[in-house]
Amino acid sequence: MSYPSRFLYLVLNLAYGASIGAATALCVHQDGAWTDRPSTALLVVGAIVVFGAAYLVTVTLRGQRPALRGVLTVGASATSVFTLSTLAVSAPAWVLVWTGAALIGLAAGLLQPLPSRRRAAA
Repeated sequence: MSYPSRFLYLVLNLAYGASIGAATALCVHQDGAWTDRPSTALLVVGAIVVFGAAYLVTVTLRGQRPALRGVLTVGASATSVFTLSTLAVSAPAWVLVWTGAALIGLAAGLLQPLPSRRRAAA
């Protein structure tokens, strides 16, 4: 698989996981999410989750298995978004700033690692 394809799948998995986390957070923290009319954000994010679930079922029925890396990426992204949304409701602002800084540092380290030093041939 080419590098652009790998990057595309990584971004799609992260986005899908983020939509799962956002939908879960909206359902948990929104009063009347199941009894009243749900918000537009919940409807949009829920549609993405349902689309992804249907896609996963269809691919599995065709005989292809989802990659473990993709499943872990979606799970980590969903957990991160849900955790951050829960913190946003209950945590002080400094916790949100530190959490955001940690996530940006993690993403920067994954996307642009430090160069390794190699000895020049003598």
